[in-house]
Parts: sequence; C-alpha cells; structure tokens
Amino acid sequence: MFNEENDFIFDTPIKWTIIEMILRRNFGKSIKLGSKRRAEKTGEGAGLVSSLFTLFLDLEKNDFDLPDRLLLKVVSDEECAQKAAIIHNTEHFIYKNANLWGFEETAKIPKYFGGADYENKDINAGYFLCEFIEEISFVQYHTNISVNGVAEVVKALARINGYCK
Repeated sequence: MFNEENDFIFDTPIKWTIIEMILRRNFGKSIKLGSKRRAEKTGEGAGLVSSLFTLFLDLEKNDFDLPDRLLLKVVSDEECAQKAAIIHNTEHFIYKNANLWGFEETAKIPKYFGGADYENKDINAGYFLCEFIEEISFVQYHTNISVNGVAEVVKALARINGYCK
C-alpha cells in the first residue's frame, strides 16, 4: 500500500491505510489511494478538541462516485481524553446516524463515510470521514450566539480545562 514511515496524516495517529479501510468498508469494494494522496490542515483552531484535515485522495480507480476530497476530523487529546471522548463520540454518533434520522437533507449535514469513537484502544484517537463541502466559511462560536451564551461556553471550557489539569 504505502510506505509505513510516511503513512501518518500529519501528527495524528491516523494512517492512510485506515482511510482506505474505512472507504473499503463503506463501499464494499477494494479502494486504492494513489501515491499523490495528500492532506492539508483545514480550519486551524476551529475545533474545541479536534483537528480538521482536507484529504485529497488520488484514487487509482473511481467507479463508485467517491469525491476526490473528503474531510477528516480527528480527536487525540491525551491530556483530556475523557472529556474529548465525550465530545467526539457525541458528534460521531450524530454524523453516523444522520441519514437514518433524515438529517442529511434537512440539517444539511455532510455525508458520513465512516469513523470510530474515541475509545483509547488500538489508537489513542477518535475520527470520522465526511463529505468535503466547498464554499463554506468557518465561523467562530461567538458570532452565532449571544453574549450570555459566550459566557456559558467560557465557563464550560474553564471547567473542562480545570478538570484536565
């Protein structure tokens, strides 16, 4: 598949071989990523406990209508693993089940391609792949909520950070 030394996506515990496995499981077909596959950091600082990456897949063969780019969301916060797991696993549950609940269209949730809860077993991370949507902008929380709401978020973050230290 790939050179093991160059298989990790940035400084995460997620490997390109895991991405292939998720896509293989999702589509039920063998999927090979080409040597020109790459990842770019996306939305720097946008996640509370996660990192976002745009994956450029470079598929060797694409006969199942798979987009050439996907979004990878990774949580691997060892310092605050318990809280990070709660946040990630809740979000992962929503993405994983959105199509069952009819949310993909009504809530405009990106299509889910697979992932894993944060369980600290094989790899110390939680992650999921979803559709990459163009022409979006990252909006900080404070632009969408009231001053009181921002104060509540700051209090919650202070509690989380105090708990993790």
